Amino acid sequence: MILLAEEAVINVARSYLWVRETNGANRGEMVDQLVRACGMDPTKRLAWCAAFATTAGVGALGSRWPLPRVMGCMSLFDAAKAKGFLRAQPARGALFLQWKYVERENVWRFAHTGIITSDRAPWTTIEGNSNKAGSRDGDGVFEQTRNWQSKDVFVHWWETPAA
Repeated sequence: MILLAEEAVINVARSYLWVRETNGANRGEMVDQLVRACGMDPTKRLAWCAAFATTAGVGALGSRWPLPRVMGCMSLFDAAKAKGFLRAQPARGALFLQWKYVERENVWRFAHTGIITSDRAPWTTIEGNSNKAGSRDGDGVFEQTRNWQSKDVFVHWWETPAA
């Protein structure tokens, strides 16, 4: 059976659903591995949703994954924009970037990401650094149901870059 690249990424993301933080906020054996894979120090306790999403891509596609492993959503946005992968519409297999207010920084920015697993509403996702309530700063990898806001964007990493 031949899998589409999008399906391969979703399957790898699903294989992480057991991951939970175990050593306090943004720490744990598997979380630390995700953070290190992005070249960062896990003792800094950084948010890791983008590390999860991009590592799932690398895990599924290896060198064919077209985006860098990154820790931050703004870094993911910048890389996707530079490659022409940003779209206004969600799609199965796409990464999403949610526009959120980040209180500790007193700024609006892209502040959460994950992988879309459905092809229509209700939109289901798999997200790192989330929780059962759907937080963007949670304690593990979880499946969620999301509604999108007008400033949210979607990374169609498998498509020919937009002009």
